[in-house]
Amino acid sequence: MLEGYAGKILEVDLDSGELKDLPLDEEMAKMYLGGKGLGLKLVYDEFRPDMQPFDPDNLLVFATGPATGGKVPTSGRYHVVCSKSPQTGTVGSGNSGGNWGPYLKCGIRCCFGPGDFKRACLPEHCGRKSRACESS
Repeated sequence: MLEGYAGKILEVDLDSGELKDLPLDEEMAKMYLGGKGLGLKLVYDEFRPDMQPFDPDNLLVFATGPATGGKVPTSGRYHVVCSKSPQTGTVGSGNSGGNWGPYLKCGIRCCFGPGDFKRACLPEHCGRKSRACESS
């Protein structure tokens, strides 16, 4: 695997709390560099033109790049990408910094289900192990 990547994508079904480790394709990581590139590629692969912002299929991706957590300035950043933003009607993208990006250090692909989001399961990610914990 490329230096700086964890080599996997954690797929989280927010309705059921099911977690799946998916391999990160090395060629895809080279072609779509960084958290934003990787996040946009994951969203693009499942985007449908008729998708609505609050559809259960609308993906929400949290992604880090190879420099996240490194000893370089702004290395605490991570990107959040969604298939269709309610604000713009197009792909939504944002980024943030702090401690969570380096802690995450892999892509999390959240799959919304038709269930009750007040009790959605969110990942608690630690190193190479993940478990679902109920949000409040």
